[in-house]
Amino acid sequence: MQSTFGPTFRFCTNISQLVAYGYGAYLIINQQMTVGDLISFSLLLAQFSGPMMQLGNQVAQFAQSAICVERVMEVLNAKPEIIDKDDAKDLEKFETIEFKDYHFTYPGDDIEILKGIDLTIKTGKSVGIVGKTGSGKSTLVKQLLRRYPINDTNKMLINEEPIDYYTKESIRKMVAYVPQEHELFARSIEDNILMGKGEDSNIDLNYAIKMADFEKDLDFIENGLSTIVGEYGVTLSGGQKQRVASARAIVTEPSLILADEPTGALDYKTSKDILELLEKINEKYKTTIIVVTHNDAIKN
Repeated sequence: MQSTFGPTFRFCTNISQLVAYGYGAYLIINQQMTVGDLISFSLLLAQFSGPMMQLGNQVAQFAQSAICVERVMEVLNAKPEIIDKDDAKDLEKFETIEFKDYHFTYPGDDIEILKGIDLTIKTGKSVGIVGKTGSGKSTLVKQLLRRYPINDTNKMLINEEPIDYYTKESIRKMVAYVPQEHELFARSIEDNILMGKGEDSNIDLNYAIKMADFEKDLDFIENGLSTIVGEYGVTLSGGQKQRVASARAIVTEPSLILADEPTGALDYKTSKDILELLEKINEKYKTTIIVVTHNDAIKN
């Protein structure tokens, strides 16, 4: 649209100027118009060229806006794949999480990612899931977030009830998820950390920063907590992004922390420090912690 209307309107205004000067010259030669009249007419005609070209741009922008609205409405009208049952209850607390001979296959795929998983996690415990890259560790913990349709809900239980007995929103509110790819926003470090903090949380910002071992980084960041991290945290290193994400999880004071490779971009000592801090949170707040890792830091 822009390629069509922009040049078209500019061509029309240039042609009008050419016709005006050509015909005006003819009238001056025949003494039917003075030079001053032609100049006055040309200046008035030039006043129309700007609005004409703006009109061409407006047509293109209108078409672009229509496409944007269409995309936004597509997102707003999208129906979730995971729908709660009509009689689903709100989860109030985690007591036990159980996988009983659990199998999982991604939608549209025939390959089983998880096979025969038997696991029981009681509240207030720390669990480490160690395995090779691509072995299904992240897929296992994402089952608790109801990210994908579950093949058999009777084999995945929370408090001895099938997971679909509870609403997915109430489950997610009680879980702090620290993913491998950290979602940071173009706001300050402080805003990114406090983004998930609820009214019921008793953990303050400074304590969460200390727990995530982020205090030492603030000394090297020019504006401290007021530093704008940029989209996806482009101004921070990989390790700093991980510690900010960890602090954001801690400050919510969740019932369950799912840490998916929380030490992937950190050196051995820092990795060990963060795991020890998670253990302290577990001891002090009785928070259930599940840590996924492919290295040996958790074993030590």
